[in-house]
Amino acid sequence: MRTWERISHVMVGLVEGADVSPFSPRLVSLLQFNKVSQQKLQESNPSCRGIGDNCLEGN
Repeated sequence: MRTWERISHVMVGLVEGADVSPFSPRLVSLLQFNKVSQQKLQESNPSCRGIGDNCLEGN
């Protein structure tokens, strides 16, 4: 399994609440941190849908 496949598996697993324990704990914690920071960004700026949407500029 290539790296990007592993990353997408973990990301999907985190979203769906699946078991991500077979994957590297470091990768899982990095993606969890990313998911949490993304959620906080969206809460502070509801018009922000994700990366690349000018989230930090408040548009």
